[in-house]
Amino acid sequence: GDRILHYGYVDSKEEYHRWLRRGDIVVSTANQENFGISTVEAIRFGCLPLVPRRLVYPEIIPDRFHPHCLYRSREELVAKLNHLLLNLDSFSALRGELACAMARYAWEHLILRYDGELHALAGGND
Repeated sequence: GDRILHYGYVDSKEEYHRWLRRGDIVVSTANQENFGISTVEAIRFGCLPLVPRRLVYPEIIPDRFHPHCLYRSREELVAKLNHLLLNLDSFSALRGELACAMARYAWEHLILRYDGELHALAGGND
């Protein structure tokens, strides 16, 4: 209720990024996920992820972060979330490392690769 600062659509990408930067933790309880772009975006802008140890998340989150970020059960989710909330300041370095790790999914890093793939599929003709 009164603790929700914003809910729903924002008018610009810049405003969306400002809201992500204000966040601390992103939680997913998804039962189906194809890639997890909203989670990747939240991590890239500084949110600590707490996501299931299934679906696409173990592939997106680098292995070294799995103990902090992935959970297997509701009980483990609750325990890890509680730990993060009570010790948030001690995770600032982890937040930065995760944000850097997610940069590999940024459009500016992928566009040349996609262009190359599409060019190759088209027979390499200009």
